Amino acid sequence: GVSLVDVLAVPPGFGGARFDAAVLAKVAALRQEFPLLDIMVDGGVGPGTARAAAEAGANLLVCGSGIFGPSEERCASDGPQGLERRARAILEEGIKGWVGSSVAGELGSLGEVFASNYGSP
Repeated sequence: GVSLVDVLAVPPGFGGARFDAAVLAKVAALRQEFPLLDIMVDGGVGPGTARAAAEAGANLLVCGSGIFGPSEERCASDGPQGLERRARAILEEGIKGWVGSSVAGELGSLGEVFASNYGSP
């Protein structure tokens, strides 16, 4: 059977495309119908969209430009600390979305692991 569904939130192609909020209804419908399915939202995930995707029922988030930026210049100028800062912000937003969502039972300890390693989100 199917164990994972990748829901594209952007048109396939180049990185940095804008997140299509219409996919959130699809994610919610998948989560309702298949509560144990791994649902991955791919594309446009970053600050401002990670929480919405998690609240809709996604338990996997793919972040490219959301972490690395829209260009190689930004990535190079920010250095490792900038990458870590953006990745942490997206992770914190995702955790806040999972808390109280339909996947919270599956991910209940994730917030505890994050808090013990990085501090409270």
